[in-house]
Amino acid sequence: MPPSRLKQYLEGKKNLYEKRLQKLEKTIPKLQLLYKDTKLKPVIKIVEGVEAMKQMAHQELDSKSTVYSFANLKNYAEVFDEMGEQRSLARYRNGVQEKCLSIDSNYARAWYDKVYGNNKKRQKNTEYRWLKADDKYFTTGEIIIFDDKVIGILSKTSDNISFEIKSESFANFLKILFETAWECTCQK
Repeated sequence: MPPSRLKQYLEGKKNLYEKRLQKLEKTIPKLQLLYKDTKLKPVIKIVEGVEAMKQMAHQELDSKSTVYSFANLKNYAEVFDEMGEQRSLARYRNGVQEKCLSIDSNYARAWYDKVYGNNKKRQKNTEYRWLKADDKYFTTGEIIIFDDKVIGILSKTSDNISFEIKSESFANFLKILFETAWECTCQK
């Protein structure tokens, strides 16, 4: 391109970008509405396999809020025993508080005694309350609620999946349910 046409070329590009800018200014309000709506929609992730499940559960270690947990340690801790101990220690080291509503069983009590029984310091940041076992429903795993996340760990051998729902609204709803159940249970 000859240097004499350089100015004409750049003015043509300038006009093109000015038109695009005008279109963008008209489109921004519509984009803004879409952006606001997406904040309310939950983001859902599903993982399979023990290692991926462990990785998902470890997100609680960075929690900014108290971690709430519904757990059935029978058939869960049998598979994830070591992970549970590691998470408990890491929560303690990170100063992350946990409240756990666990279905009562001999296995669950033995696991609790092994991990927390003689460790008063760890008991200060993790508190357990016990729910009466009910043979009406078969459960294995844990539901973990913290910050804007809900993580479900389904540890039955035929399931072996975890899911994460990232939604402030949904997490807050389950926090209300947890706190209500917590108040209705006896301590230790």
